[in-house]
Amino acid sequence: MTSIQLPYKCMTAAVIIAICSFSFALAQDFIILPNGHSHNDYTRDRPLFDALEHGFTSIEVDVFLHKGRMIVTHDEDLLDQKPSIQELYLDPLKKNIKDNGGTVFQNDNTKLVLMVYLKSEKVSTYLALREIFDDYLEIIERYDGEHKIHGPVQVLLSGGPPLELIEKESSRYFYVDGSVDQWSMDYPVELMPRASTNYRSFFKWHGKGEMP
Repeated sequence: MTSIQLPYKCMTAAVIIAICSFSFALAQDFIILPNGHSHNDYTRDRPLFDALEHGFTSIEVDVFLHKGRMIVTHDEDLLDQKPSIQELYLDPLKKNIKDNGGTVFQNDNTKLVLMVYLKSEKVSTYLALREIFDDYLEIIERYDGEHKIHGPVQVLLSGGPPLELIEKESSRYFYVDGSVDQWSMDYPVELMPRASTNYRSFFKWHGKGEMP
């Protein structure tokens, strides 16, 4: 997938350490990358922490709704054995933000985009996700009517979320990663700040030889 809003850079670095660690220490020469995006972040040896320690400000998480749990995985294999979004991302983020006095990054108020890709049925997954985030309202940027409530994490739903349902919410927790067609329909940036599409749908050069 290619983000139309910004030229996001996929993260490749990985360092082995226990995933259960709920805090991280940034290097002194740490640089925050406003265009850095960790694609399928949960496949890393250290989901979340590896991305944050390398300055990435956008993290992608694929989820399935399974037996009442929001499971983080790319496919439906072994869903009972996979961690939940709370275990792998939300609880560690909540603790880290508390430890940092309200920010994701220590001594820096740069916002983190948590891009949640809905892999199971869209409406039921959305509604379950919304209920989950009732316990994390203090860390997310959201809207109460037209009033914007600031937070260190912006949750961006991808994978074809139920846009009509989301835009009608009087209390809205999430932003939407739309399609290129949707982006051309003048949805407000307060609802749809990003649009993603398949690179091959628009470009013929695939990285080999000289770029035309």
